Amino acid sequence: MKKMAVCFILLFTLATTLATAQEFRGTISGTVTDVTGASIPGHPFTTLAFIAASAWIVVQALAHDPRNGVLGIGLLLAGWPVFLLWRRAARRQAS
Repeated sequence: MKKMAVCFILLFTLATTLATAQEFRGTISGTVTDVTGASIPGHPFTTLAFIAASAWIVVQALAHDPRNGVLGIGLLLAGWPVFLLWRRAARRQAS
């Protein structure tokens, strides 16, 4: 059953990473090319389809086994304070 929590975290992280990358691509370059200048086939539809499929699987996992879904969310949120401390240390080092 704990595999469900791990799968939840994995799919949630992949979907949010792709969504963030999608946003950065649009705001940084304004084009549909990668850093080498090559065109990406099916972009942005393939990325959006993966995000939608991942979101559907996450919702179904939560509906099927809410206890492990909440465990996965808790594990994900447990890393937030560590991230904030890491970011604060990086800012101090940059100053």
